[in-house]
Amino acid sequence: MRKPLKKESLGLLKKRIAAEFKSKKFKNGAYSSAMIVVILIAVIFVNLLFGEFDLSIDLSSEGTYTLTEQTKKVMGNVNDEVTIYYVVGNGSEISIINNILKKYPGLSDKVKLVNKDPDLYPTFVQKYAGTDTEVSANSVIVVNEKTGAYKYIPYSDMLVYDESDYSYYYTGSSSSPSAIDVEGQVTAAIQYVSNENNTKLYQVTGHGETELTSFVTGEFTKLCTTVDSLQIRSASEVPKDCDILMINGPTTDYTEAEVTLIKSYLEKGGKAFILVNPQATSLTNFNGLVKQYGVEVKEGIIMESASNSLSNYPYYLIPTIATSDLTAGISVSTNPVLIPISVGLVNASTRDTVTVTPFLTTSDDAFLKQGTEWESYDKESGDLDGPFSLGVLTSETYNDVKTEVVVLASSNIIADDFMQYDMYGNATLINNIISYLGGQETGLSIPSRSLSEAYITPTSASVVTWSLLLIVILPIILLSTGFVIWYRRRKA
Repeated sequence: MRKPLKKESLGLLKKRIAAEFKSKKFKNGAYSSAMIVVILIAVIFVNLLFGEFDLSIDLSSEGTYTLTEQTKKVMGNVNDEVTIYYVVGNGSEISIINNILKKYPGLSDKVKLVNKDPDLYPTFVQKYAGTDTEVSANSVIVVNEKTGAYKYIPYSDMLVYDESDYSYYYTGSSSSPSAIDVEGQVTAAIQYVSNENNTKLYQVTGHGETELTSFVTGEFTKLCTTVDSLQIRSASEVPKDCDILMINGPTTDYTEAEVTLIKSYLEKGGKAFILVNPQATSLTNFNGLVKQYGVEVKEGIIMESASNSLSNYPYYLIPTIATSDLTAGISVSTNPVLIPISVGLVNASTRDTVTVTPFLTTSDDAFLKQGTEWESYDKESGDLDGPFSLGVLTSETYNDVKTEVVVLASSNIIADDFMQYDMYGNATLINNIISYLGGQETGLSIPSRSLSEAYITPTSASVVTWSLLLIVILPIILLSTGFVIWYRRRKA
């Protein structure tokens, strides 16, 4: 049986316990514990705060969940009440779509987001999509509540497939989307329902013109521009609702009657967007039409210096860019325009009322090879010296009627291979041209968000640097710090 402690022993024990509470070791431990408690409380508070106010921070490399400045500009011009209806059942939302849509009401008090379950409200959905349309979940409907204007965005239209994908080549569709285009589609829909006047573009057909791809027409749709065809061989006139007449790289020449028809449209204040096919030759009437507006087409292929072309490809041109509405958002250093295979454009003598303004040009070292057979890409006798224009805006005001024509020296500039990549400014340029000629705000070019994983391929130098840091330097720092702490405590 254990003997009870004497009063003296109890007193010594109390003193020892009191001394422990006053010791430096206890104070350090108490301080560490208090800091841990404070940090835990702060973490819980921040999580509750973000959850209560639905706050989030976009840490994705390309700002997947952050709305662009173009969208903010469009939202700032919204004057009517606009509702974004997210067609989805409760709990079936796709996070990337839901998170992007939730950003819109925060940019304008005129815009609100409402979820509509297609199973609970089938009549509502069919009102906008049509009774013959099978509406898929995660589609979007944008409605101007004042005017009743609306835009239905099927879920499939917000998915972007890579046409270079192996499965796309054989089946016409990829197994999974490579990117998502929620912001581009929704912002375009808001602009569409908010605009009183939208743009109608007619693409001329009948002379081997390059047909616009679904990607390009999708880009035009986002600019509130609808596309239709004009069979020039059978037309008696350009339709009266035509805002932009587009001629995309004809391969055979127009007749004099067809040129007269186009000139008649332009003389009444028409707008035209003309792209030259660099492989086409002897287009006398077509080139004559362009020349009437101060631009002469020099047939052949332009070669550029190494600093103004893609590496090892002197005919893949990187033009000098002049500052204008047509080149807004484009920079040679960040997203240059790439023009693969191009003719040359030079100023031509014409009426005094015509003004020609180049916005894309070659360097002074550029030269043009004529014909189709050359011995080398180097400059030879007979080649034409530059510089040349690659993109020009011509305008004419006569009797208070203004005509505007944009001419690009290559129809290849609008090919999907160069339009779909953010590293090039081709899509931005084409969108600016359509917006400018259509009287819309230029600079609206919202890229799709990639869904593919980004892989980092380190260089040999970076591998050596990080290896030294993690295997040698960091362990030495940790060991040294530990030794210093141990030694100071031992001396204390």
